Amino acid sequence: MQDPTGTVVGVSFVIVSRELGNIDRLTVRKDRRGLGLARALLVDSFELARSRGATRSELSTHSRTGAIGLYERVGMQVTWTWVHRAVMDAPCQPIATPRARSGTIRSGGTALRMI
Repeated sequence: MQDPTGTVVGVSFVIVSRELGNIDRLTVRKDRRGLGLARALLVDSFELARSRGATRSELSTHSRTGAIGLYERVGMQVTWTWVHRAVMDAPCQPIATPRARSGTIRSGGTALRMI
């Protein structure tokens, strides 16, 4: 997706395998978020997948993206949620989180399907 000057402001990468369309990547440039571009990319991605024979589409997202509401508003439904845990026995000092202590690091995500 480009703005009127030709600058790329959003991208969607769709993989179609038989009847499944998987939206593998979807991103909109930070300064262009909140304008409906991600919604437009999703709708175009679903249509592209259908035109290639997909009867359903799905995606997975990291739980901290804040995008689950967007996906639900375009008709997707949460099919499952997961949590990854890494338990460490040595002090942890990640660069992005200077106050981290040894213990459990959590991340997770959500899978959604367009029905």
